[in-house]
Amino acid sequence: THARFKLFCNYLALSGFFCRVMMKCCSESPFALWGEQPKPKPKPSKPAFRRRPEKEVQQLVELWQTYVHPRAREVLSDETIDEFLSQLGRNISLKDDPVLGKDDGCVIWHGNQDDDGPQITMSVQGTDKAHSVTRVLAFMFADDDSFETLKTFPKDATFSNICHHRNCIRLTHIAMDNSEGG
Repeated sequence: THARFKLFCNYLALSGFFCRVMMKCCSESPFALWGEQPKPKPKPSKPAFRRRPEKEVQQLVELWQTYVHPRAREVLSDETIDEFLSQLGRNISLKDDPVLGKDDGCVIWHGNQDDDGPQITMSVQGTDKAHSVTRVLAFMFADDDSFETLKTFPKDATFSNICHHRNCIRLTHIAMDNSEGG
């Protein structure tokens, strides 16, 4: 409609005040006529990373240990599990918990990342290798039905999140359908 009006003004060769007023009235902002523009809404700020004290990291690791699925204990050493959980506690903000926390928002990973998203280096069977944080979380904590579903996803693909936040590692945000996240 705005483009049609411009074309109409040009066609009729209208000039002067009327055409300028009408063009401003038809602009994106109704305040343009008076030369005022509404201030853009500020983008929500990214929450600041607040590091968890080491004592609290260890308390959280002990709590998470009680929820580690037996399949993880069959494959990973106690040291590897401890190291993963410690890195997890150190690389999320103070009040966040991707495993047991309330599902009231994303848990943002502040550690290493690559093109596929949050990564963590773990020693598995004597070899250090980077792994997807959400894949390791699912392996360690997902129930059997959820894990069986996630096992059908391509092994080299990063899990999508239903929240669509690339750095979210909340366990409940993992998309259980390949078509969900992105």
